[in-house]
Amino acid sequence: MIKKQSTTSKSSKIAINNESAVKNRAPAKSKSYFYIALIIIVVFTAAVLMAVNSFNRMRDQEKARNQQTQINKDTSNTQYVISRVASLIHVKEDETPTVATIEDINILKSNNPIFYQFAENGDKLLIWSDKAVLYSTKQDKLLSVMPIDMAIQNQATTTSETITQTSTSTVASENASIQVRNGTRTAGLATKMSTKLKVLDLKVSNVTDAKSKDYENTIIVKLTDKDMPATLEALQKVTGASVVSAPAAETNLGGDFVVIVGNNFNP
Repeated sequence: MIKKQSTTSKSSKIAINNESAVKNRAPAKSKSYFYIALIIIVVFTAAVLMAVNSFNRMRDQEKARNQQTQINKDTSNTQYVISRVASLIHVKEDETPTVATIEDINILKSNNPIFYQFAENGDKLLIWSDKAVLYSTKQDKLLSVMPIDMAIQNQATTTSETITQTSTSTVASENASIQVRNGTRTAGLATKMSTKLKVLDLKVSNVTDAKSKDYENTIIVKLTDKDMPATLEALQKVTGASVVSAPAAETNLGGDFVVIVGNNFNP
């Protein structure tokens, strides 16, 4: 009987110790669950915030695209351009200006490099009786303003015959003779340039190689003293080149114009 009581006593002690251990582990497990739940909440909140921010960015980008589209639509409207320029500079409100779109800025720059120095194709030219205004639709700003006074108008009147003669001049009536030379190391470019010129009824008299093969840009050399505006305009339209003096390396230049093809030529 004494031994059995001893065994029972030991069992009771073990049970008490186990119960104590369980009680000690319970708070640790509760803390672990709490931290896990906290981490899940933080991750979920971060995911929600990222989704909201992404949605806001997409919405702002779409709004910006829509605004740009509307601006593009507006700037193609003549009345919008007039109203916009009138808001940027004082103009005659009772007068409707002439509005033109620049299509070949190179020709305009060759005639008036200062007024057109910052302009590009697609910009708008507005002409009132007292001023000419260049407006950039892309940048939404004025590029240049030129007063038009009575002296200029009187000069235009006195030279009306010359202006009429120039405006009626054509490539066919000028009948200019043109040489085309290849100033690159790529074979066949002079022939391709000649074909483009002939499409505009320009008379190509000779196609050959230039003495130098290191021309980066296509150039036009005007040899004649005659005024041939139609031919020059057509040449610049095809080549996008400027008129320069004859290079020292080139010899036996002939005809009224010589086009030397450079590496920037895109057939």
